[in-house]
Amino acid sequence: MTLRLYTLLSLSYLKAVFNRLIKIDEWQGVNPLRSVEKLKFREQELSFLTLDEMQKLLNELEKGRNADALLVAKVCLCTGARWGEVTQLTKSQVRNDRVTFVKTKNNEQRTVPMDKSLCSEVQTRLSTAPFSLCNTALRHAIRTLAITLRYSHLAPEFLNSALVLNPIALLQQTQSLNNS
Repeated sequence: MTLRLYTLLSLSYLKAVFNRLIKIDEWQGVNPLRSVEKLKFREQELSFLTLDEMQKLLNELEKGRNADALLVAKVCLCTGARWGEVTQLTKSQVRNDRVTFVKTKNNEQRTVPMDKSLCSEVQTRLSTAPFSLCNTALRHAIRTLAITLRYSHLAPEFLNSALVLNPIALLQQTQSLNNS
């Protein structure tokens, strides 16, 4: 990060602190940083894993020491959810072949259909304890259905296609064809 960007970020945070202090009547007068402009960032290009990369990821997670990581990755791939959203799931949020994410990045609840057997597996796992993960390094890598979810509010019935078009279902179809 450049010094200029770091300085702008620091000023933005400090400006927010003063705004909050004014709001709770802990600062009298105007915000001394009111003329600092908001930072504008270009949105990053979305990247997606290929089916081959997904299979490699799942294979590596299967070899790992944390059994929850594989299940969380499958849910992420199947629903397009972020890693952190899945690791915070409770059993009550997974039912009727759907998963409801309540602790989302934009604080908006969303419900997504999920494969019946994966739903059952997640419910069984969550009936004993929450997921035991603290590593969120994969959360961006496994957001393969972000476009579907981004526009899901425009056509909720489109979410049903996620049951057959999600990466886990596609991998299973590919494996079935190879075994035939």
